[in-house]
Amino acid sequence: MQRRSYSASEKLTILIEIERGEIGFNAACQKYSIHNPRLWKWQRQYKLNGYKGLENRAQRTNLMLGELAGRALGY
Repeated sequence: MQRRSYSASEKLTILIEIERGEIGFNAACQKYSIHNPRLWKWQRQYKLNGYKGLENRAQRTNLMLGELAGRALGY
């Protein structure tokens, strides 16, 4: 499978498709060329942290740094 980056909204769309029963878990892995453990990780992250859990690490880090800077500067 070719490695591809998915946005948080794309990940959510895939998870909703599975949740609604429109496609099975393994079929989604094949259809979207996602390794099984990666899709399990997305599911776990979404259940624990909602939509924010699906954002890539760089986006989450930038958001956290921005929030910290805002607090430090009194925003």
